[in-house]
Amino acid sequence: MKKLILVRHATSALPNMPMEDYDRPLKKNGIEDSKQIGQYLKAKQYIPDYIITSGAKRTLETADNISKQLFNQSIPINKNRIIYGASIIEMIELIHNFNNQYNIAMIVGHNPTMTLLNNKITNVTFDHIPTAGTSIINYKINRWNELNREGELVEFINPKKLQQL
Repeated sequence: MKKLILVRHATSALPNMPMEDYDRPLKKNGIEDSKQIGQYLKAKQYIPDYIITSGAKRTLETADNISKQLFNQSIPINKNRIIYGASIIEMIELIHNFNNQYNIAMIVGHNPTMTLLNNKITNVTFDHIPTAGTSIINYKINRWNELNREGELVEFINPKKLQQL
């Protein structure tokens, strides 16, 4: 059994000065939202043993804030530049290449990729995954390269949903 956690990065700042999209940081509420997602994942025991993110500043900050809540410290976060703007085929290939020693993997990425990926590899369809939207998906597989069918969406959370709990 493998579990995949898909996270869209939290709310990012719109730059006051010229800045590459890749370099945009999180807004203050994005920082708080990503911390809340991490706290919720910890409370529910959705603890990844592998975290990978695009190298964009806002995804790195989202992943770091979540991991600090999960582990009470910074842990190594793997970066893969391909996640920024990746196609669904590229994302599935990335997942297929995860080390099988990891049973729970987390990907922090961008839209529209995260919405499209969720729709392709789960039993649920979303029109749009909001910032910090997080899917927890179970797969009845033993190896990541066996991920070739829909997984079961166990839970979907986002900051607005957490405020209602």
